[in-house]
Amino acid sequence: MVTYKIIQDIDTCIGCGACAVITTDKWEMTDEGKAKLLNSEKIKETYEKTFDDSDLEEYREAVDSCPVEALKIVDKETGEKIE
Repeated sequence: MVTYKIIQDIDTCIGCGACAVITTDKWEMTDEGKAKLLNSEKIKETYEKTFDDSDLEEYREAVDSCPVEALKIVDKETGEKIE
């Protein structure tokens, strides 16, 4: 099974909420008006979370919905960006 990491750049996020609308069980909106990846680890100016194939399509939809490209998915083993 392949594992992935979704990375959210906090500074780039404009808080439009598209990711939170598409995958309501994976995001929440903060008091600061930004989206926050649930059950993630804050590393410097990013939220990061590891997941497997079962969640890949949902996270891809969230990535595709972001108008400022604040989200990306990488293969955890290779570090290669998943398009």
